[in-house]
Amino acid sequence: MVTLLLRATGLIVLACIGGIAWVSRELPTVAYLGKENPEQTSYMRRAIAAGRLDPTARLAWTPLKAISQGTVCGLVKSEDAIFFQHDGFNYRQTWMALQGQMQGKQVGHSTITMQLARNLFLGPEQTFDRKLREVLLTRYLERELTKPRLLELYLNVMELGPKVWGVAQASQYYFQKTPAELDAFEGTFFGAIAPAPLQPLAGSNRERARRKQAQVLWRLYVSGVISPAQYQAAQSRHLAVFQALNAGASLREALDRPVPTDAPLPSLPHRIVSGELPGERMVDEACGYAAELKHWMRRDVPKF
Repeated sequence: MVTLLLRATGLIVLACIGGIAWVSRELPTVAYLGKENPEQTSYMRRAIAAGRLDPTARLAWTPLKAISQGTVCGLVKSEDAIFFQHDGFNYRQTWMALQGQMQGKQVGHSTITMQLARNLFLGPEQTFDRKLREVLLTRYLERELTKPRLLELYLNVMELGPKVWGVAQASQYYFQKTPAELDAFEGTFFGAIAPAPLQPLAGSNRERARRKQAQVLWRLYVSGVISPAQYQAAQSRHLAVFQALNAGASLREALDRPVPTDAPLPSLPHRIVSGELPGERMVDEACGYAAELKHWMRRDVPKF
């Protein structure tokens, strides 16, 4: 019996190794992305094939340095807080996701690099083959490209609305601005809608987005990415926008509505850092992750 079990296990291992070797031969190369900007994503090509997108649609490209700090770090803290520390995978989050599935809950665990692999080359299918390809492509991307380049690619290919891909298109679509002009509220708004960019901000999705953006604004402030004045201005607009949405306003009406001049300024949370991170050090300092981690370790975190 033991002998049969060992043989069966060996056959399964060999089959898995053979499957990985076979899939590896079929995967696209990724090294060219170090210098070349893609024109379309896999999801865009699927939309074109389904007749939902004009075949001439292309990504509008913006260099990382031309995107506001609140947008860059806001999306990192929203989508993948340890992006600068991991090798492509957040193993703790993956374990939490597996535990959640066993309890009938859906817990996200995809890193920015994993999402990039899926957006550029794959699709939404929940199959073993697609997930294996995603894992292998993630490893290739992390091996061939730098973290800043991976982040630049992600910010330019992520879906952020109906027929809206990348922060350049999203900046125009929602705020009629360039990515460099986005303030802290506008930059973190993208992180709030990124998990469900095609769903209306209503019901449970609106509440999820509200909590997510409030949390990310707090994280930007305590880690020194934004100043006290920027935090209070962003929080004031955040409160005004979601109050308008709760009252039945459309998203466009809520975003265009000015903050009441008599609205009291939100209180400032405690933070460990004494000032703001210089822009040129933002990526090198992992968007202030070390300072933020001290809060998490102390459990000095408010409820949102």
